[in-house]
Amino acid sequence: MVCGNLGVSSLAEGDIDGGIAYLLWAEEEDRFWTKDPERKIFKNRLYEQYARGEGRDGISQFGILAPWVQIEAIIKQYNESFSASATDNVKTSDFLIELEVSTEHRSLFEGSIWVIHRNLALLREENRRRIYTDKNNVYTKLRLLDGIISFCRFIELRMKAHRRIEGTLGTVLNEVFNAEPWFQSISEICSLRLDNSPTTPEEFDRCMKFALEDLTGHEKSVYILWIFRNYSAHVCDPKTPYLFQNFGKVFAEIVFAFIYYLKKERLV
Repeated sequence: MVCGNLGVSSLAEGDIDGGIAYLLWAEEEDRFWTKDPERKIFKNRLYEQYARGEGRDGISQFGILAPWVQIEAIIKQYNESFSASATDNVKTSDFLIELEVSTEHRSLFEGSIWVIHRNLALLREENRRRIYTDKNNVYTKLRLLDGIISFCRFIELRMKAHRRIEGTLGTVLNEVFNAEPWFQSISEICSLRLDNSPTTPEEFDRCMKFALEDLTGHEKSVYILWIFRNYSAHVCDPKTPYLFQNFGKVFAEIVFAFIYYLKKERLV
């Protein structure tokens, strides 16, 4: 359990990459003597106390909603927006159980939400203290984009694992959603093949504004997932004030897209 202890202590101090890596090592060491899913490393109380902000009323050691608490709030928001009845609600436990088949994919999920969480806390502190009042803070904002890129890659990998297909995210989304009445219209905007994706931060900011203010339902979520994945991987300039003013909403929509996919595939 040495690696497990190293993992949670690293996370507690803000070393996200080291913490997740040590936790993966701990599970690899343990796999030789237990197959019990309840002993998975991300179910361990050592880890959960930080992921849930236990003893702090759901607030993490970095001063904002703990990662799992934030995800639970987004799932609740999804249920309130899209579930026809209580029996149709997605449970947080179901959402996490779906990931148990792949510790590597679960680690990508956990690592990405921690990167987003840590840098949201830093950005809030920088704004509160007005540290960067006359210039663009590239470092923290790019780290937030890194977290979203990782989360989008996590979604893409889960889709590819379920569908057993290769190709770009656009190929995967076409396989999953092409029967939806709205898919063709967003495909024409988002597809890299059609060369319509945003190539400047100004264009990308307009895309986020268009999505949040003009699109609705699952079309909005899938559009944001797709356009964000393409922009952040190929351009990734953080001079996007509208995005960062609405970062929480954008992140929630990307989580919505994954939940909708899981429900559509009857995986939750």
